[in-house]
Amino acid sequence: MTQQLTGSIRKFASSALQLCASGRPALYKLQQQQQQKRGEGNEAELSMVKLGLGQSGVRQIGEDAILIGQTGGDCDAEFSYFGVADGVGGWRDQGIDPGEASLALLDGCRSVFDASTSLKELLTRAHGDLLNSRRDLIGSTTVCLARYSTETRRLDVANLGDSGLCVMDAEFQLRMRTQFQSNMGGVFNCPMQLAFPKALSGQYPKPGECELYSIVLEPGDVVLMATDGLWDNLYQKTIEEIFRHAFQSTVDESAEVETEASPPLEAASRILVDAATYLSAEQSYFSPFCQSAKDAGLKYVGGKEDDISVVLARLCPSQADVSTPKAKL
Repeated sequence: MTQQLTGSIRKFASSALQLCASGRPALYKLQQQQQQKRGEGNEAELSMVKLGLGQSGVRQIGEDAILIGQTGGDCDAEFSYFGVADGVGGWRDQGIDPGEASLALLDGCRSVFDASTSLKELLTRAHGDLLNSRRDLIGSTTVCLARYSTETRRLDVANLGDSGLCVMDAEFQLRMRTQFQSNMGGVFNCPMQLAFPKALSGQYPKPGECELYSIVLEPGDVVLMATDGLWDNLYQKTIEEIFRHAFQSTVDESAEVETEASPPLEAASRILVDAATYLSAEQSYFSPFCQSAKDAGLKYVGGKEDDISVVLARLCPSQADVSTPKAKL
């Protein structure tokens, strides 16, 4: 399987590099939504949203949603912030669109964003405002939020559920990774989640139960945030291999400085989604989700088909002078 996966990664990389368009080295999101369940074919719709520095927005595709934004303008942004949320799919059985909760929560976070407020407080405020203003909203969602300071290069993260974030150094070695909160109430594959409306929310976790992380980014660091569709299908070592291949294939080693165009990030995002999608449909693959099931005393074989949302950011070496703390993603 390792040789097969390596060959698939290289195949995806080759096609991805041909499709990559130049863009600012900001934040990229690539989301793969499976339109049909296993056994009914693997047709899928690929949608990519690019939100450069100076833009802010929330997008929903399928049950997932993403948030990307910043304070200030393109050249003087003090903070960048981004997030992913995954609406819990079980609500669809009751005729409710799971994506409504994920979209509403991230839009609420965008509305109350404050650089001086902790992410836990921000999440609590956004959730509380929605409970009071959107009494028609029914559902639940996981969430992962991050905020980056250009002055200090500090990245703060809040995570609740089984979405998550990792930071890799310039050599794509893991520096930090959030932990999953996957088994709410001891139930396997039932992640910690925030619920709506108010009458229901009391039976679910509170925003204050999110886990907090903080790390100072170094030049060349890569930040990967994703919903569980990625983490359930790709091991960390595979993710690191994908980044090495994408950057080796797209970076001109003879260049003295990195240009504003950032094809490696876009290539990596495409390959990550392609690889996770490919493996999610492999019924003989011992996926990370299989390992989690085994750890819980359950039997499961194969990948796990799901929406896959990815946000990537890199602290470019040419923009991060160690003697000058201020640097942009």
